[in-house]
Amino acid sequence: MPTQNWREVYELALLEHTSKLPGRVEAALRAIQQRLLQKETLSRKECEETDDALRALCRGHATGGA
Repeated sequence: MPTQNWREVYELALLEHTSKLPGRVEAALRAIQQRLLQKETLSRKECEETDDALRALCRGHATGGA
């Protein structure tokens, strides 16, 4: 099964307004984690983007949604 781009999964989580939100957030967190664990080095820009995405997802997840 091909790995989905973390940005695509993150955007799905941001757009979700239903009972699927917790699952979308978890999927986005997993996709970002997988990207960070890849041997390929992230650019400075992508490091900043993943940091921002993780903060947004965790903040929304901790408060119960967007």
